[in-house]
Amino acid sequence: MRHYLRVDPGGCWVAVGEDGDVVGFAMSQNRGGVWYLATYGVVTRCRGLGVGRRLMDASPAHADGRPGLFSSTVHPGATRRYRMAGFTLHPQMRMVGTVDRSTLPAVQGLREGRADDFAWMDRLDERVRGAGHGPDHAYMLERLRLVVSDDLRRGHFL
Repeated sequence: MRHYLRVDPGGCWVAVGEDGDVVGFAMSQNRGGVWYLATYGVVTRCRGLGVGRRLMDASPAHADGRPGLFSSTVHPGATRRYRMAGFTLHPQMRMVGTVDRSTLPAVQGLREGRADDFAWMDRLDERVRGAGHGPDHAYMLERLRLVVSDDLRRGHFL
């Protein structure tokens, strides 16, 4: 979360209760022409008190007219809040289980990613989702395994 506070502080909000404890938060990012709601939550004891509504009202204002993206939980209260905030919900897929790697075809041309891959990664992201990840690439490279394809049409994986 410190990364987002450093690179896009205008997209970060915290709700504090009367006792001074954090009771909710929302973090969003503007990257190029896209706004993304990265994370959002309200502690259980404060749900239904308007904390989530106030956070959700503030978050899209940060978009400054950009189209938005986010990934929702299946929690009915969360999906209700997103709909009430004016978002259109679209289905997504979540898969669980163990992959039998012996059934996967071999993919050639993959290698460990490097910082000099960031520019083409941003170009690919702009084509696919409308905006690159910009300053997030370096942050992710430090913490995740970055695998890229020498075939620039195939993309990158984190």
